[in-house]
Amino acid sequence: MLEGQWSEALAANNIRTILDWPKNLTIKGYSHCQGLWMFLDQSSFIKLHLLLWRLQNLLTLVQWSRKQLDVGVPCMICRGTQHSSAGRHNCWNQEHWTMKQHIRLGQLVQWWGIMGLLPRFPESQELRRISQMWKEMELSHQEINLKAAGWNKREIEICGFLIESMVTQLCNRYGCIWTSEDCTDQLYPPPTLQALLMLVLVPCIDNMSVQGILMYFILDVANFLQYKDNLLQPFCHAFTVPYSFSQQIKAFWMFDRGRIKASTELLLSSRAAVPQLSWQHRYIIISLLKRKQYYMAMKYLQWAKPPIEAIEDGKLCAEVLLQSRCTLASSLIE
Repeated sequence: MLEGQWSEALAANNIRTILDWPKNLTIKGYSHCQGLWMFLDQSSFIKLHLLLWRLQNLLTLVQWSRKQLDVGVPCMICRGTQHSSAGRHNCWNQEHWTMKQHIRLGQLVQWWGIMGLLPRFPESQELRRISQMWKEMELSHQEINLKAAGWNKREIEICGFLIESMVTQLCNRYGCIWTSEDCTDQLYPPPTLQALLMLVLVPCIDNMSVQGILMYFILDVANFLQYKDNLLQPFCHAFTVPYSFSQQIKAFWMFDRGRIKASTELLLSSRAAVPQLSWQHRYIIISLLKRKQYYMAMKYLQWAKPPIEAIEDGKLCAEVLLQSRCTLASSLIE
């Protein structure tokens, strides 16, 4: 049926229908997932490749059409005649962004398939394996939250998980980010793999934040399913992600798993990008203080030089200095 719509739209030169067709096919193709995971056989992989080819061609059409905006001619997208030149540009710019994000979604599914992360068929053994991984991810997060039982409410909000803070930041800016009928909260892990990949379609979402959550999830998958290959490197290569950013996310992932020394050393090295956001600095410093890692907290302050944006930031810096001096004094006395 969709193929017939495509042919009719081309014959009638109906730009709106032409632009909508691949998006409908994309949503239709990704909505037939089994449970938590996605499955991609050879036939589906070929269809996905053809879909991406058509989307790339349509992106070229959109880029060309943006340069052909004449005043007085009805907008080819909304058919409006009252738009100013700026309004027409906004109309096409939005379509351009949407098309690029649908291409990104298709490329993500394609990458997961190429890396062997999407089984061909939803066999019972594979479904049990994926289900067990999800349970282990949820239990892992619950166990680490229990370790923070002695923290006050504010500290738990800041230091529950770096990944939870990453998801919360996106929810605060864009609303509900997980698109799933079974989703009852907006926490990590996502309700399904499909919901995770559909993040790229959230209007005007920050791509770097999406890449960070995707890489964190890839590290989880590699850990729980015991993949020996380094999946971050091919992901960075395929989607032009800076290597230093991937190492920052890897350090965050290790931090959430309690590997404090290794994660802090990675963050302090030249391999990882320096955290730029205030909540990231607060999380790391409070976590180090709570674990009595005063020397590491002091090293982090000297290296990252986090800005003092609130009274809370100043108090944290003062506590690090105080605890470091107390520790040094104790060692000298001993």
